[in-house]
Amino acid sequence: MARCPLSSPTRQYALNLTKATEHLSAQVVILRTANKQKEEILGTRKQRLSGKRKVLQGHFILTTSEIRDKVLKAEAETVQRKRKRRSPKPSTKQPTKRKRLRTPVEELEDTSETSSDDVSTISECIAVSWC
Repeated sequence: MARCPLSSPTRQYALNLTKATEHLSAQVVILRTANKQKEEILGTRKQRLSGKRKVLQGHFILTTSEIRDKVLKAEAETVQRKRKRRSPKPSTKQPTKRKRLRTPVEELEDTSETSSDDVSTISECIAVSWC
């Protein structure tokens, strides 16, 4: 094939296509780097600094008495920490009593006491028919 120059619209199309491809490939690289950084942040597990996990870290055979003793000691420390968290603090304030909210039934009883005459007149007006 002989080398012939491309026509002006074809050349412009090729240049625009090249620019778009370079732009998209740069965008993909940026997004992949950001995605990798986010996965590293979200993917890392919280490292335990104490307790059984710390004792067992790096050990695959757990049947030795030394490891067993360390695990029991770590469990005892964990129980003590939990007890310290749960221990109630002595309060110097007197507990305040809350007023109990009245239920709708109690409110109806109070209103029925004041209007007992109204209830008797209403009950006289009700007629019950048996089928």
